[in-house]
Amino acid sequence: MKKGWEINSLGEVCEMYQPKTISTKEMVDDRDYQVFGADGIIGKYDKYNHEEPQLLITCRGATCGSVNISEPKSWINGNAMVVRPKDHSIDLKFLEYHFRGGIDLSKTITGATQPQITRQTLSPVLISYPKSLTEQQRIVAILDEAFAAIAKAKANAEQNLKNAKELFENTLQSIFSIKGKGWEEKQLGDFATFRNGINYSKGSKGAKVKIVGVKDFQNSFFVPNEELVEATIDGKLNEIDILKEGDILAVRSNGNPQLIGRTLLAANIQGQVSHSGFTIRVRLNSKNALPNYLCRFLKTQKTRKELVDSGNGVGIRSLNQGSLSELKIPFPTSINEQEIIIEKLDLISEQSQRLEAIYQKKLEDFEELKKSILQKAFAGELTSTVSSTVSIAKVIPLQKIEGISSTDLQAGITALALQKHIEKNQQHSFHHVKAEKIVHLSEYILNIDLERTPVKDAAGPNDFPHAKKVESRAKKAGFYSVFKKGEYYEY
Repeated sequence: MKKGWEINSLGEVCEMYQPKTISTKEMVDDRDYQVFGADGIIGKYDKYNHEEPQLLITCRGATCGSVNISEPKSWINGNAMVVRPKDHSIDLKFLEYHFRGGIDLSKTITGATQPQITRQTLSPVLISYPKSLTEQQRIVAILDEAFAAIAKAKANAEQNLKNAKELFENTLQSIFSIKGKGWEEKQLGDFATFRNGINYSKGSKGAKVKIVGVKDFQNSFFVPNEELVEATIDGKLNEIDILKEGDILAVRSNGNPQLIGRTLLAANIQGQVSHSGFTIRVRLNSKNALPNYLCRFLKTQKTRKELVDSGNGVGIRSLNQGSLSELKIPFPTSINEQEIIIEKLDLISEQSQRLEAIYQKKLEDFEELKKSILQKAFAGELTSTVSSTVSIAKVIPLQKIEGISSTDLQAGITALALQKHIEKNQQHSFHHVKAEKIVHLSEYILNIDLERTPVKDAAGPNDFPHAKKVESRAKKAGFYSVFKKGEYYEY
């Protein structure tokens, strides 16, 4: 232990108690004082039982161990345990940081069906702290600064994760929205048949069959063959209920309406596999559209919303075969063009998933960084703000996306921006300078490395030599082409 520090149990240095509880019937919305329960503010009351802010630990229920700080002049209920220093030897904010990562509260929780923390389990927990209140406050100031920086970086990463998902969805939607020459639009019922899945129960006595159920519709594109569970059905499995290569399954019925219309494509089916009565099978009976193309279309947000809105029922929403049959499907009549679209979407999907993985990893890194900083703080090793802020900076460098060239990625971003301008009839304003600004911002908003070396210019940062390579790649890929018109280059 570092010189000038002490180790004591919580019971020795803190008082812990659960205040009197008032019922929800006693709470009144138009009163002045907040009521704090297990999960923070739960209502208002005409009295308060604590004048100063208090450190609160949730001591009952699923969120047992959560930390809150009450407001001045609040009523604190008994589902929250008040933990406060017995004297002024420990700073309240310093103690709060202990509970936010310096203490392993999981060891203090008892009860399986109703988790709880008691004074008896909390009292023996050891905490370390410097004897000097000034030193505690110095550490708190460092932690405040570091955690504020982490919170900001985490918010950026969360936004980048959202942007990565939207980038793929917007590209997906734009491809199906731009109907060029040789495109048709037909109702799905014109070239597909539908069949509801099979119903069975725990009491069914018959063949054992692998079943695709609603739980298998996560974020997968294909039926997860290796994860399917075997179920006992009534009698034998009818031939008509066996899944075939190229079948598409959609969630038909669920208590959560947002799950309705989720789709999976059957591929590499092994053995006899069927699907539950909460799903509908779509089987193509002509070669108008490839199953992979159709499944991609069914997964767009616009189509999903249409299917969700068509669901009926009060408690459990249901999608019927009629709604699917009437769904309008746009498609190029050329199968080769459909295959090109599938190839593009597979590439973009792969890029999007890589981006999502990067940002998800960052979010996990931020949590580990917080733990690391707290460990240093309570070991007396946090000597300055430099170590924490430098660590944060190291977590968030620009990332290269493996498996795709920087030119391909920049071409896709520029094509998406151009498409947004076209949708708003603003394509006349889309020139080199704007394209470069959008790409420059995308690098830092999405946190991706496009291998540009921008130079400062009066119109903004640009790397036109790199942009020329991107334009050549975009033209070959069919994304867009650039030509000179007067003083400007138009897209």
